[in-house]
Amino acid sequence: MLRKIRGQFLFRNCHHHDFFKSLKKSQKDIATFMNRVIMKQIRKQYFHFYEVIIMLLDYLKENYTVNEPILVSDIRIDGLSDNALRQQLKRLTDEKIILRYDTGVYYFPTDTPWGEKSTLFPMQVIDAKYMKEEGKRCGYISGINFANQIGLTTQVPMSYEIATNKATTDYREVKVAKTRVILRKPKTPITESNYQTLQLLDLIKDSDVICEAEGKQLCNRVQAYMKAISLQFKDMKPYLDYYPDKIYKNLYEMGVLNNVST
Repeated sequence: MLRKIRGQFLFRNCHHHDFFKSLKKSQKDIATFMNRVIMKQIRKQYFHFYEVIIMLLDYLKENYTVNEPILVSDIRIDGLSDNALRQQLKRLTDEKIILRYDTGVYYFPTDTPWGEKSTLFPMQVIDAKYMKEEGKRCGYISGINFANQIGLTTQVPMSYEIATNKATTDYREVKVAKTRVILRKPKTPITESNYQTLQLLDLIKDSDVICEAEGKQLCNRVQAYMKAISLQFKDMKPYLDYYPDKIYKNLYEMGVLNNVST
């Protein structure tokens, strides 16, 4: 009886041993299979990542030169989501292939003679963000900034004033990096063909406020500028109704009405 019980015990013990041996083998096979699946997935993700980042880098090099603002909002690549785009831009930034200037603004840097990386100028970014859209003119510098450019004031403001189609109100303040920018809605949509006309009319309207030059000096400089850009009074006439009546008074006092073709 004891032998029989021992035999049963030995049989059961042997049966359990085979079972666990088989189970271990199955677990090993499953682990091997899962490792293969995981490695295959990792390889697939790696190659996808490699393809995406090369595709993005090629796109950027084809569309942007060194020290040119790259606006994330302007990047259009089929099949690349906004989230994936941000991830890839971060990887390119981590590798110092591109640098981040401000939120949503990157660029390809160059090395300076002092061993540092180049940076962008605020006006470059302002021009790209608010004065151009898909390569077309949509804004211009106005106010004291423009008066300073054409020699009508020596004032150098700490901010930039921009008339732009991208503005939805007459006055809005934004920041480009640490630079204060005032955005103004134009009197009428800005185009490549009318921006210089609107730019000068804006200045003439406010000439008594923003211009240091006056009298004959003011007249001569405005007329010289008009001659330099080939602007005549007939080019202004279609837009005068957008301005208050004082525009005519300022045009007359500056001698513009008497010194351009009508």
